[in-house]
Amino acid sequence: MAKDLYEVLGVASTASQAEIKKAYKKLARKFHPDVNPGDAEAEARFKEIGAAYAVLENEDKRKLYDEFGDDAEKFGYDPEKAKAYRAYASGGGGGFSGDFSSGFPGGGFSGGGAGFDFGDILSDLFGGRGGGGGFAPDHAPRRGADVDASMTVDFLDAVRGSKQTIELDKPTACSACQGSGHKGAPGPCAGCGGTGRANVARGPVQVQATCRACGGSGRSPGPACGTCGGNGQVRRRTKLTVDVPVGVESGQKIRLAGQGAPGRNGGPSGHLFITIHVRPHALFERKKQDLEYALPITVGEAMRGAQLDVPTLDGRVKLKIPAGAQSGQRLRLRGKGVPAARGGEAGDLYVRLSVVAPKAEDEEAKALADRIDALYEGDVRAELERKL
Repeated sequence: MAKDLYEVLGVASTASQAEIKKAYKKLARKFHPDVNPGDAEAEARFKEIGAAYAVLENEDKRKLYDEFGDDAEKFGYDPEKAKAYRAYASGGGGGFSGDFSSGFPGGGFSGGGAGFDFGDILSDLFGGRGGGGGFAPDHAPRRGADVDASMTVDFLDAVRGSKQTIELDKPTACSACQGSGHKGAPGPCAGCGGTGRANVARGPVQVQATCRACGGSGRSPGPACGTCGGNGQVRRRTKLTVDVPVGVESGQKIRLAGQGAPGRNGGPSGHLFITIHVRPHALFERKKQDLEYALPITVGEAMRGAQLDVPTLDGRVKLKIPAGAQSGQRLRLRGKGVPAARGGEAGDLYVRLSVVAPKAEDEEAKALADRIDALYEGDVRAELERKL
C-alpha cells in the first residue's frame, strides 16, 4: 500500500497550504542530496517528499487525492476520468459509449454484447478491488478517520519536553461485533444469489460487474449489531500517554499514529492529532527559540556595574552588568534559551535590565539625587524633541 502523502510530509490532512509548504521546505532541506552526499536512503526520501508536495500543493490534485486516495494517481488526477469513476462507482445512469475508451487502459466498447465485463476494464485502472476484477467501494478496506484533540501543558514541560497523560472520548472498535457492525452468521447475498456478479444496465446494454451489495464475495453479513447500530464503532473514554517533544509551541500538533478511529473491513486506523496549548510562565517570555525576562537592578548597580546571580532554565548563573547600564538594555546569555529538538542549537536568553530608583523620602536621599542629576550631560529628553 502506498504511503499516505500527508504522512510523507508529516502534516495533518486538514493542514493549510502554508503549513504544507513549510513542512516540505523543512524536509527538503534535511534530505537534500547536497546535504547527504552518497546517501541513497536520503535521496529516495527527498524524491518521495517532492512527489508528495507536487500533489498536495496543487489544490485541484489535492481535492482528487482526498476523495480517491492512491487511485487518483492511476487516472492522472484527471477531473473527467474522476467524473467517470464516480458515475460507475455509484451505479449512475447515462451509460458508457465508444468514446469512453479515450485515456483508459484496456480500451472502451461500442455498445451491444450483453454480458460484457466492464469490471475487467476498470480492474486495470483501479486495481481490481473487491474480487472478480470489479470495484466494490462499500466492502473495500477503508482507513479510519483522523481524530482531533487538544491538551494544555505547563511552560517548562513544553520547553524541556515531557510525558503527559490525556483522557478523551474517541471512536474504538465495537467489542460486541469486533468492529464489523454485524452479528450472527453471514448468508448468501440476495442481490447476486451468491455468485458475486450481477447484471447492471448501462444505457442500452447490460454489463456484468461485481455485485455492489456484497463486493463480489457472494455473502451477505448478518444483522446489524445492536450495540453499535451497525457502525462498527463506539465512543469510549481512553487514557493515552503523550510524548511532548522538546521546545513545542502553542498551536503545534502532535500526531499519535494509529490512535484515531479504527478502520473498516481490515483497513488501518486513522491518526490522533493533539493541538498543544502552553500555559504562560510567570517570568520567562518566549519568542521562538529565545527567552527573555526583566531583571530589576539598583541605581548603583547600573552606574558602577555589578555581577549578579540570575535565573535560567538550567539554574542560576553569573551575569555581568556593565557600568553605566540603562533601563531596557538587553544582555544575552548564549545557549540558555529554548533547547532545540533533535540535537540542534538552543536559543538564547535575553535579560532586560530595569533600573529601579529608591524612594527619596528624606533630605539626605534628595541631596544624593541632586548630585546624581548634576552628572548628566545635557537634557536627557532632548532626543524626543528632535523626533517630533
